[in-house]
Amino acid sequence: MERQHQRSDDPVATLPSTSGLQWSPCYPVTFHVRASASNVIFKHPPDPYNPEDITAFAAACSANATGPLLNGTTLITGTFRVKGTYCRPASSSRHHHYPPTLQLLVHGGSYNRDIWSGHPFGDDYNWHASAIARGYHTLAIDRLAHGGDTYRRYPDPITVVQGPLQMEIIHQLIRAVRLGGRRSPLPRAFRRVVYVGHSYGAMLGTALVGKYPEDVDGLVVMGFGVFVNMARTWEMMRFMPAALVDTRFKRLPLGYLAGSSRRGREEVFYTGFYDDRIPGWDYRHQDTVTVGEICSVGFVEPAEGFRGKPVLAVTGASDVIFCSGELPGTCEEKMEATGLLMFPNAKPEVFIPRNTGHGLTLHLTAAQTFYGVQNFLDGHFA
Repeated sequence: MERQHQRSDDPVATLPSTSGLQWSPCYPVTFHVRASASNVIFKHPPDPYNPEDITAFAAACSANATGPLLNGTTLITGTFRVKGTYCRPASSSRHHHYPPTLQLLVHGGSYNRDIWSGHPFGDDYNWHASAIARGYHTLAIDRLAHGGDTYRRYPDPITVVQGPLQMEIIHQLIRAVRLGGRRSPLPRAFRRVVYVGHSYGAMLGTALVGKYPEDVDGLVVMGFGVFVNMARTWEMMRFMPAALVDTRFKRLPLGYLAGSSRRGREEVFYTGFYDDRIPGWDYRHQDTVTVGEICSVGFVEPAEGFRGKPVLAVTGASDVIFCSGELPGTCEEKMEATGLLMFPNAKPEVFIPRNTGHGLTLHLTAAQTFYGVQNFLDGHFA
């Protein structure tokens, strides 16, 4: 595939001068969530102290969409700390929703909640900025074992940090957001919640609305589809224990993984139009993904109980994971099939930003993506 990114000396690629969340009341929040989940037991789990065994086990999971052989489930229960960034629209905004609508933003693998604020690259890459300008409240959360706390607090990456538990934590967090009061650190309760998930976060959102269809009023799944090219992705990014990749992760158990190829990460996450200064920064600040996350994806099934509610599937036309040229059909056809297969009783729509790869919020087309998603939500919640 021809590389079409903008060089850093091209004025079109100049990064915005603004950064952070200075334009709006945004501040960190912490939830304490009690949750239980039936995590899977792997029939032949890897040796947690053997890097080669761990890498081979996770690679086999990526190559096999159905996951590894299972040996039943085990109940995991606990109280989990969930850190987030909450933003609310300015009181002077001409856009007001009644009742107020909260967008719950859930990141993908190897990222954390900072992806939604555009890192240090300015408001053109900042989801919060685009949403509150339309009158929405936003809450971006760190999923279990992601974000800075992971470096000091590390639940077991094989048996605990799995998709089923992460989904149940999000379910309980949404209950707290809706009830408000002492259950939630947010300044008010929210009757309307829209789930916005990217990649693994989109998978969790799909599983969530399948099991708990009343949790949210709308769903946006980004960088997600039923036609997936994970084996090639694994080969390009060269995942291995994060402790062996970056000193930031030196205390993590070996079941926490990170990509060891900077070029591979760029080729997987960045295709189309992007500033060539961003992928290097992104690689140096990557988060982790666990063996348990990778190998428990079989719990995601079609959300047949999610009925009559808006769903938007957003994937970049150049996404090599879900819209690869190696897979048959156009990106539009793949996303339409995803909507129909995974949300057969909802109202799925599709938005395909051109010249955009898997990390679609860090491309030069990010503003177009934000505009398309916010317009869709305005059509249902404004």
